[in-house]
Formats: sequence, C-alpha cells, structure tokens
Amino acid sequence: MMILILPELYLKLLLTPVSAVLKEHQIVVKYFHGTTRRVLLNQIEGYSLTDEQTRYGPKTGVLLHLQNAKSIAFTEINTKDLSPLITYLNNAKVNCNGAQKVKPWFLRGK
Repeated sequence: MMILILPELYLKLLLTPVSAVLKEHQIVVKYFHGTTRRVLLNQIEGYSLTDEQTRYGPKTGVLLHLQNAKSIAFTEINTKDLSPLITYLNNAKVNCNGAQKVKPWFLRGK
C-alpha cells in the first residue's frame, strides 16, 4: 500500500476556489476540479481581508462570510488578482470586517 502525501500547495489548489465570475447580484465560484457554486449577494454577511503565512511566503486573501455560518476563502495561491473581487464587494456595499488573521487552512476545522 502506498500513501501519497501531497504538498500544502497542491491540496490547497484542489480545495479552494480558483476563480470567481462576478455577475449582477451573484458570484459564481469555480474550483480547480470543475465544481461551481453560486453565491447570491444577499447570502454574504461580510468579508475580511486575510494574510496567510505559507511556506512560499505571505499570501493575501479575501474571506467571504456567509449567512449559514460558513465561509469561502480566496487566496493569492489560487487566484491571481483579488482586486476585482474586492472592488465588486465594495461597490455592492458588502460589509468589510477589516483584516483577519487566519489559521493555516488545514487547521481551520479544528
């Protein structure tokens, strides 16, 4: 039996969004493996800007806080430029909760 341990970067690539299509009143979140998720603006309670330390250096991100007490994390690891998302959220008057420190992604559920 062979156990394959994937480096942090590859696991994060598979589990977090790689892009967001910004439409009127909704964000379509796309994942590396092809799954999409539609998030309506009225489902977003707010967002935070994040700074995550990785072994590849600090990466900034956006953490969307949803009404169902879940969140969606966008980071520079998977998403090249987060400024269009931030501008979209500001123009839609989504509440910005400021900066938030985040645990490493693999410890967030613990």
